[in-house]
Order: sequence, then C-alpha cells, then structure tokens
Amino acid sequence: MNAAVGSTEYNQKITGLTAHIFRHNYCANLCYQMPNISIKRIASLLGDTEKMVLEVYNHVLEEKENVKEVIADAIAL
Repeated sequence: MNAAVGSTEYNQKITGLTAHIFRHNYCANLCYQMPNISIKRIASLLGDTEKMVLEVYNHVLEEKENVKEVIADAIAL
C-alpha cells in the first residue's frame, strides 16, 4: 500500500493495518447494510456465529434503530 500511495513527506507511510482491522471494517460495513443483509448471512460470511456478531457489533445495530418512527408506525395502526 505504501508503494501504491508513494509515501512522501505529504503522504505519510501507512502503518497499523492488520488482517484483524480489515475483518472488523468488513463486518461493520455489512452490519450497516442491515436489514438488506441478515445477521445470519454476516456470520456465515465471517465464518463465525450470530451470537458473536450480535455481541461485538451490537453498537452498529443500535445506531441504525429508529425507535421513534417504529413506535409512531405501531400507534398509527
């Protein structure tokens, strides 16, 4: 990556990227796509369990919640 960006004094050398960070970003991006993709599918793509996805990425799911809209829709029924 450093060769691709041509590290100079203006383009600092890229450090600290690991396979773990790429995996985390991949999963987080998938979670932001819910409900277009299920937790079950995300877990399958990661080779992990749905429980792990929920435990680690629950903060992403909570960010996506729209409680006021859901309650308003339920009341409108």
